[in-house]
Amino acid sequence: MGNWKYVEASQSYISGWIAGLVNVLSTFPINKVIFRQQINSFRFYVALRQVHKEGWHLLYRGVALPLCQKSVQVGLMYGLYETFYKNLPATKSDQRRIIYAATLTGVCGALLLHPLNVARVYCKLLLSMAKLKIPWISGITSHLFGNGTEALVQSS
Repeated sequence: MGNWKYVEASQSYISGWIAGLVNVLSTFPINKVIFRQQINSFRFYVALRQVHKEGWHLLYRGVALPLCQKSVQVGLMYGLYETFYKNLPATKSDQRRIIYAATLTGVCGALLLHPLNVARVYCKLLLSMAKLKIPWISGITSHLFGNGTEALVQSS
């Protein structure tokens, strides 16, 4: 009978994880176009044609990292909120309990996930700068990513 408590608590984590999966899978194609438009300074339709020309089989190339990141992030946020909300003492005004749970969730999420976001953005910046053939950036990216830097730059 005590095991149901853990199943009930994990439902919000699983629901958040599924919400993150659906979010990434439904928005990845348009985000891919937007990302190419920003990195390569293309117009929207040029970037869209480029992705279209690659075909359906490459549409979701590169989705693994955002899929893992977002699903874990959203799952953690859903689960932490539910955990904090249930464990905070009930008050006359439920609004305070909601605000406290949301604040604690935001603080914990920032502390846990911010280093991962910084590393992701840093890697994207290095790879986009390596594409510009800046010598010292190319040295850093070849040190971090090995000889596969060209493949990484081409896949973004």
